[in-house]
Amino acid sequence: MPPVVARTRKASGAGSGTGGYRASTPDQDKTIAIGLAGKTVVGAWLRERFGVPEETSWKSSLRSHVLAGGPGDDRLGYDFRIHNGDQTYLYEVKASVGSSGEVTLGDSEVERAAHLGTDETYIIVYVSDVLDRERRRITPLPSPFGAPGLAGYELLSAKMRLRFTLPG
Repeated sequence: MPPVVARTRKASGAGSGTGGYRASTPDQDKTIAIGLAGKTVVGAWLRERFGVPEETSWKSSLRSHVLAGGPGDDRLGYDFRIHNGDQTYLYEVKASVGSSGEVTLGDSEVERAAHLGTDETYIIVYVSDVLDRERRRITPLPSPFGAPGLAGYELLSAKMRLRFTLPG
């Protein structure tokens, strides 16, 4: 099974579109659960490595399921931010119930990974078998936009969404 990206997308519900109730689907609930499990695992892993609590480092929206202090923001393009000396590490978590070794980066993630400051490092953290404590593995991966670029990756899709102005 391919990795599941934890992004909350709500099914359209009845109403005028101005704030009515929107029910989630079973697939969306599963996606959220897998994403939340991955982020919880990586939050603990980062706390052990850097001594920074999840309340401080976790920036994405799923934090609201387990932490107080704000809803988080998925538009940032990363899930965790750690300051370590003069360097800032941005971690994007991708979790899977299997071990496919495949991830998909969303628009905000691509945008952020492609436009880093000189003091920033973007790291994709792949959590395989996230729901199985015995088989679970945490694998940090380099940004495909930094050195060494796509080395070590196989590009499976090169979709582009472009906007342009019609002449005349």
